[in-house]
Amino acid sequence: MEHQNIHDFITSVQATFASGQATEHSYRPAIQSLIDSLSEDISALNEPQRVECGAPDFSVNKNGVPIGHIEAKDLGVNLRENKGANKEQRERYIAALDNLIYTNGLDWDFYKDGNKLKSVCIGDFLGVQPKPENFARLQDLLKDFIAQTPISITSPQDLAKRMAGKARLMKHVMAKALLSNSESELYEQYKAF
Repeated sequence: MEHQNIHDFITSVQATFASGQATEHSYRPAIQSLIDSLSEDISALNEPQRVECGAPDFSVNKNGVPIGHIEAKDLGVNLRENKGANKEQRERYIAALDNLIYTNGLDWDFYKDGNKLKSVCIGDFLGVQPKPENFARLQDLLKDFIAQTPISITSPQDLAKRMAGKARLMKHVMAKALLSNSESELYEQYKAF
């Protein structure tokens, strides 16, 4: 059967959902199995060590070298209408992680260097109804995601781009720390800087 790995994934998601007891973390084994099925040299690690911008749910590795991250939200969470902490997390991850997938198991968004390259929906939330006509699109998205190579700095321009991204992340972390200390006036001055 064409796209058997995605059929197996959606079947697992349906079974987990049907239990009536699933949480956001309940769907992670299905995501890990799907990613691991893409290639012999690809593996997904659930709950990896924190990175500079936070703790994405999965680190995806090629021959043991990290090539990307996946943030997995609960089934039914609207990926595009995040608010509060979810919105802040999403913006932080998109800005800091060069190769990122955001998913709720049914909707999949692929970001490369802060830009959304592809988006696909493989099922409707109500009853987890599959959309097999979109399975090929998800397979293509995942192939593009794992085709990424680890970042290497080969020019002063590459270094400048990486350092600018780190500076933006540091600014965000410092601003958040100031806000948590109720220093909102100082934060506004800092933002203007």
